[in-house]
Amino acid sequence: MRKMIIALILLFVGIANALYVAVLETVSTKSAGLTMEDGQYLSDVLREQAVRALNPEVFTIMTRENILMMLPPDKSMDECEGSCMVETGKNISAEYVAQGRVSRFGDNLTLTVELYKTSDNKLIGSFTLKSKNMDDLEEKIKAEGPGFFATIYDSEPELKAALEKQKLASDAAAQVSENVSEIGGLHLPVWAKVIPYVLGAAAIGFGVYENTVADDEYGTYKDADFKGDKSAADKQWDKVQDAKTMRNVMYGVGAGLMAVGLTFTVLF
Repeated sequence: MRKMIIALILLFVGIANALYVAVLETVSTKSAGLTMEDGQYLSDVLREQAVRALNPEVFTIMTRENILMMLPPDKSMDECEGSCMVETGKNISAEYVAQGRVSRFGDNLTLTVELYKTSDNKLIGSFTLKSKNMDDLEEKIKAEGPGFFATIYDSEPELKAALEKQKLASDAAAQVSENVSEIGGLHLPVWAKVIPYVLGAAAIGFGVYENTVADDEYGTYKDADFKGDKSAADKQWDKVQDAKTMRNVMYGVGAGLMAVGLTFTVLF
């Protein structure tokens, strides 16, 4: 019973705080001599490090297929860098986007990887590696990658707070379960068990509405011709993020109320 309650709480909190991270294809200079397959392999290694570093209940690491499916028909994952990476990230609804670039320095291969937060176009992390060959480069990525992607937590103070609340919620559920034997004779009236479900369903319903708003605002962002007006583009993107934030808040509130209702139903 205890494990079931904790699992449900974690499931709801994870959904409410889902963030998407995209690793675009690694690009290279001609002097580096990398094939397309080499670049894809390095991208896969970077993705693996994102999976290792980030909480799967909160983050979704987009696959190559996910990214290609969401890109506009005239775009590819390896055609731009820097600020253009951010625009690509916005096009695929990713909150964070990373990409590596391989070049050659003397007899060595060098790899530079950058990580951007798309909501404010901010570079939040980067690292550069130098290696004699691809095998050594792979090992260095595996050593550097987890810490690199973990910098996302530093750029998300609200996320840190949410994870702390998640831990408190699971600890509270565990405590309630452990104390069942002491309050086993207590029985709540039906209305006290139903009200959390009703309020939770209402909050989740509002979250679904805000999700529709976010989709509509994203459609406007994607289809609009801003004619180089970056300010207008950023304002429209802010509307997308505001709707997503409200959706997440409502999902979180609804999930919490549902968890309360479930706890009351199972225990009392």
